[in-house]
Amino acid sequence: MQKINKIILSTDDNPNYIEFTKITCRAFIKLLGIKPTLGYLTNKPKSEWEGLENVAEVIQFKPDARIPRGNNAKVLRIILASMYPNDICMLGDIDLLPL
Repeated sequence: MQKINKIILSTDDNPNYIEFTKITCRAFIKLLGIKPTLGYLTNKPKSEWEGLENVAEVIQFKPDARIPRGNNAKVLRIILASMYPNDICMLGDIDLLPL
């Protein structure tokens, strides 16, 4: 049986979700030993990410005004998973803590 080796998460700047980022990423690191890959939908410069790179491999995506931000953030998970064709990826919501 193959093992998950990549956790894919995404968020935007919405305070309802961004506040879960560090705790969710730390939980995956502690429980599975995997540092998540985070698609971050933001226009903020890297200097304002408040240490997100300590808990995730952060890949920034710029918002597209034509696409609702929430939908865009969800689609980022699929886009990110397609960037790792040789990995077994688990896609998750940033506000669902692994137990």
